[in-house]
Amino acid sequence: MNRNQVVMTFDICMERVKLWLGLVIIVLMACACNGSTYEEYAEAMPEKVDFNHHIKPILSDKCYACHGPDKNAVKANLRLDIHEGALKKVLESGGYAFVAGNVSKSGAYQRMISEDPEFRMPPPEFNLSLTAYEIALMAKWIDQGAEYKAHWSYADLKMPELPSVKNSDWV
Repeated sequence: MNRNQVVMTFDICMERVKLWLGLVIIVLMACACNGSTYEEYAEAMPEKVDFNHHIKPILSDKCYACHGPDKNAVKANLRLDIHEGALKKVLESGGYAFVAGNVSKSGAYQRMISEDPEFRMPPPEFNLSLTAYEIALMAKWIDQGAEYKAHWSYADLKMPELPSVKNSDWV
């Protein structure tokens, strides 16, 4: 082979590599969890997502540093640790952090799944990110109504239902 044939063969190989790489990227992007679905985690996902058990730990670990109870550290005037801040406070964008039953209108959720580093939360410089499973939990919680609950110690006490007894002589 002469030099021109080698160069031409190399160029053809590089074009094929670029084509395959482009196809692989497209397939991976199509398969990636964009946060709006949680079907792929159906087996691991709880039937009912509980705020205190599932969502609050995620928000506490990844969001409360800037959007939590420390009034001196609150960014964007948004608190995610309280119902009023997360579901009722109008954001600068005009929307709400979480809209019960609607992930596409939930501003905080959209920022969690954004690919834009300027828009994404938590910001890349914090070296924190939500896992695909955590994002799926958030999506399911929002779809199920985004119910905030008070800390268990503030919840009203409820008398549990007494179990039925088969042999009343035992009682």
